[in-house]
Amino acid sequence: MSAVRFFPFLSLLIINLSFTTLCSPQSDADILVKFKQSLSQGNLNGWIPGPGISPCLKKWVGVMCNGEDIIGLHLTDLNLSGTIDVEFFRKLRYLRSISFARNSFTGPIPEFNKLNALKSLYLSHNQFSGDICWIKFY
Repeated sequence: MSAVRFFPFLSLLIINLSFTTLCSPQSDADILVKFKQSLSQGNLNGWIPGPGISPCLKKWVGVMCNGEDIIGLHLTDLNLSGTIDVEFFRKLRYLRSISFARNSFTGPIPEFNKLNALKSLYLSHNQFSGDICWIKFY
């Protein structure tokens, strides 16, 4: 009989944990680690996630901050390769500057115009291909 009373509690607990996991916002550290994992290679060994880890407080290589807000990614000359998916960076709402210069990125030039707050972008010395048709000059 005690198992019958325990089952509704267990079901409620599982539903609650699932809902919390689905609704929890990703931390900036989680976003950057997923970007790192998407790369073919690179020197981002110091980007180590953990509970309560802040890329700003731990001073992760190439991460520029204003307080706890990531305002820049200056990942120049770090032997990074692969393709860049800008979707990783859309959740970094204060991101103003990106430098991926002097790496080995390939593929089409990512649509960085999706990053509304972005003010500066450095992509030189990579192996991108295709046109830059999404850039608007003001």
